[in-house]
Amino acid sequence: MFRPLGAHSMLVHLRLSASTDASDLRHLESFPRAIAELALGTRAAEVQYSLSGGEWRYDEWGVPPISTPAGAALSATLPHLTAEPAWHALRVALPLTLSAATIPRERTRPMASKIFTSHFDAAAVAHTAPLSLHYATSPREIPCSENLAAWLSLWACADASGVSALLANGSALREAWPRARHSALSLSFYTTCQPPEQHYRDDAQAAGRPCAHSRLQLVLELSALLPHSYSSSSRALSSLLRTRPGARGARGTERG
Repeated sequence: MFRPLGAHSMLVHLRLSASTDASDLRHLESFPRAIAELALGTRAAEVQYSLSGGEWRYDEWGVPPISTPAGAALSATLPHLTAEPAWHALRVALPLTLSAATIPRERTRPMASKIFTSHFDAAAVAHTAPLSLHYATSPREIPCSENLAAWLSLWACADASGVSALLANGSALREAWPRARHSALSLSFYTTCQPPEQHYRDDAQAAGRPCAHSRLQLVLELSALLPHSYSSSSRALSSLLRTRPGARGARGTERG
């Protein structure tokens, strides 16, 4: 999504997604192995890690595309019996994956699950119940160019044309990123359920049916509020909307 925001800014929001078999890592294809191994090792039902910084005027612009606290934020829904070692692994591994600092343990606090919107399917993680929610923040951590490069490296089609070309070295967005008035990166993964190949009359009838196969879903999001006053901004921002003639978009990507 690309749209003017206010009189002097352009909002950019990208959303990329990929999925793989949640129990078989032999055929990952476009799914990053590091994330798949972390999900399998921690048995997490859902995890979200984000980096956000800069100015966002809620009274003028409403809710940002990636609505997260300033700084680094990590939340995870984990099997209660193995939550402590799994939470430690996530606090260390996910920030390192995006070239950020580890969130200190003292920044962890319990949170009520009702304040978060869950994306995982309960049927897919029923064997790991009960679940517990963990949450931690580090307000001083802000997105930088190194974080953006690490975030993009998780995308299997990072070197392809289409959406990925917008983020390539030397692109307008990469050059404008350090000057963004507000920027955010988000990485989340969760388990979904592929029900048996059987037809049901409605969703209510399908509810409660066994989960034939579980899938691991990855979502990568980026948002940036770029100033029009940025040098050569008109050419830079217009180039964000162009791809090379005849180029195909990266497989599995979504723009929203």
